[in-house]
Amino acid sequence: VIEHQIWTVGSPIKVPPRRVPEAFRADVEKQLQEMLKQGIIEPSNSPWMAPAVYTPKKSGVVRICVDYRELNKKTRKDAYPLPLPDDIFDKVRRAAVLHYITLQ
Repeated sequence: VIEHQIWTVGSPIKVPPRRVPEAFRADVEKQLQEMLKQGIIEPSNSPWMAPAVYTPKKSGVVRICVDYRELNKKTRKDAYPLPLPDDIFDKVRRAAVLHYITLQ
């Protein structure tokens, strides 16, 4: 289990949820139940609220995303920002082995 802390400034934001399109409801519900079962997500009583956004992939499966734009406005900037992609590419350009991981 990985725990991640987001440091914020000001009072919590509550962006109302968006409506799930009828055509996506069964797929979204199935995905949410599976993520709950796997422990990927859990019920929350947080005072912070960001809306989910639903969009179909080319395969027809619905992608569930979260719109964190308002939360990002209240997030304290990290003292050690992530490196720029070009800097990372410069470092790995001559690597013999390169591995990446995609999180769902």
